[in-house]
Amino acid sequence: MEPGIVLRDRDQSLVTCLQWAPHANSLLAVGSKVGVLLWFVDPSQPACRFLTSWVRVETSPGHVPVATISWSPCANYLVSGSPADTNLVVWDVPMGVATRVCRTEGGGVNLVAMAPRGGRVLAGSVGGVLRVWETGNWTCEKWTNTSEARCQVACWSPDGDFLLFALHGDPALYYLCFRGNSTAGSVSAVKCADLSPCAYRDDSGHEPIVVGGAVQSMAWDSTGERLAIIFTEESPGHNLVAVLRTKISTVVEVLPGGYVRGEGGDIPQMVTFQRNCCHGALLATAWLSGRVSFTPLLFTHLPSSLLPSFPIPPSLHQSQLYSTYNEPEYY
Repeated sequence: MEPGIVLRDRDQSLVTCLQWAPHANSLLAVGSKVGVLLWFVDPSQPACRFLTSWVRVETSPGHVPVATISWSPCANYLVSGSPADTNLVVWDVPMGVATRVCRTEGGGVNLVAMAPRGGRVLAGSVGGVLRVWETGNWTCEKWTNTSEARCQVACWSPDGDFLLFALHGDPALYYLCFRGNSTAGSVSAVKCADLSPCAYRDDSGHEPIVVGGAVQSMAWDSTGERLAIIFTEESPGHNLVAVLRTKISTVVEVLPGGYVRGEGGDIPQMVTFQRNCCHGALLATAWLSGRVSFTPLLFTHLPSSLLPSFPIPPSLHQSQLYSTYNEPEYY
């Protein structure tokens, strides 16, 4: 096996996040304890190590460590957040200019997520405040979580009208709805799925699988029809990737799906979907062992009334989300 490309720099330590620029395989943003490192990578370069001349380090006073980043759709700017800074920083990549988007409440920023079309960006704070910014004039709307639980992970629908998210330690999914170009959305978040641990029986004849809990990571495919979820380490079934059906209309519906299991009890660490996959979706999963697996999901559209149900022992908690359906081949 040929050696891979190794990107090394003295400022690249305590890496917290990284993300390729959209529609490009030559520009990589890396968040670290000193700021944002922008790597300009030549994929045809045979060398396995790049010198510092290939990287540009972007810093902003007080904006360290950078813990979360998100590219605009055209990769002309990058948004970053730091748990030690109450402000967002918008990086103009071609010009190398940083602009601070100021706010005061909610503490530092632990999560940013750009909508697919770039008109909105989510900023989640460590104090449980959610802000959705409009990227034209950089005005925002704010939602406050009374429990002060921070937003753990979030996904935008393909059209950017729905924001689906999960809170730290909370076994549930919520969404906010937006219309047009405004940041004015739902008055309050709507709970659309209960992810509490429940029993799930497959066709193997073995004991039911108990799966569910708080969400560690998730990804929504570009059709808005499939959602992949990884649960936290302390949750039952944390060695499985749950794949759910989603339906977007005036609301977001989350329906039963199936699961993906790793080899030899491997633990999933990250999931993502290929953009614009034909005839379904292609799920990529990174596992603790270092493996990366690809799972093709071929869409079938069955009404909920036709989904088979399996008997579940009454001693186990049940929920509509995981108690009814397993598709070994089609999702």
